[in-house]
Amino acid sequence: CEDNRQALAMPLGEINMSILVHMLSEVSLESRDVDTLLLSRIDIKPSATSAEDCTAVERFMFLARSCRRVAFVNCSAPPEVAIAICRSTSSLLRQIGQGCTV
Repeated sequence: CEDNRQALAMPLGEINMSILVHMLSEVSLESRDVDTLLLSRIDIKPSATSAEDCTAVERFMFLARSCRRVAFVNCSAPPEVAIAICRSTSSLLRQIGQGCTV
C-alpha cells in the first residue's frame, strides 16, 4: 500500500472557515483522490457574521463529502462555528437517509 500523504501549509494562528475552505479548494478534493482529510491543531475563529460561517461550512461540507473520512484532531472552534458544522453534517446525513446522492 502506497502512502501518499500530503501536508497543506496553513497560515499561523487562528483562521476562519472561509480561509480553511479556500486552502482546501486548492487541493482538489472533488477528484476523490483524497481518502482521509485530517485537520490537526487548527484554531478556527468566527467570521464577521454567522451567515459567512454558515456559507463557509456548507462549502467545506461540499469539499469534504468526497473524502471517505474527515477528522478534526486537537482543533478548536467557537460554539457558533461548531453548531454550523453539526447542522450541516446533520442535513447531509438526512439527505443520504432520503436516498439522495451526495
